[in-house]
Amino acid sequence: MLQALRKQVCHANLLLVKYGLVIFTWGNVSGIDRESGLV
Repeated sequence: MLQALRKQVCHANLLLVKYGLVIFTWGNVSGIDRESGLV
């Protein structure tokens, strides 16, 4: 579960750059696993 969440968050962060939604390193995507409470 956490490995899949990690891949989704990584992919989403790459899309921020692809679509010009962030400048340099200003901005990110986070994920949460509600079962474990990990962010």
